[in-house]
Amino acid sequence: MNSKPPLPPGLVFGVVVSRDDDTPDGLASVALRHVLPLRFRDYRFEFIEASEIDEIGKQPPLFRVLCGTEKGDQVVDDDAALDLAKQVQAAADDIVRVARARALN
Repeated sequence: MNSKPPLPPGLVFGVVVSRDDDTPDGLASVALRHVLPLRFRDYRFEFIEASEIDEIGKQPPLFRVLCGTEKGDQVVDDDAALDLAKQVQAAADDIVRVARARALN
């Protein structure tokens, strides 16, 4: 029987977004804020503006999906959680692609 291991409790996905404005990136950020929680209803999302993150003087790439736990004291290296994070990143990439294309047309 192929049962998947349980996911860590309190799994949270952080998504790096831009300001909500009329630019293609802003419109993609709006789309992500609305669509990702609908596609992955069982999980919590935090949307973090890139300008709020200081990663050794560099901002992380827009629309990067980060995976952690609510308490933040647990490293998520669980295969099931990483697989889910990849699925969320793929969904985010698709949402961004469609939103940017709509913004340019």
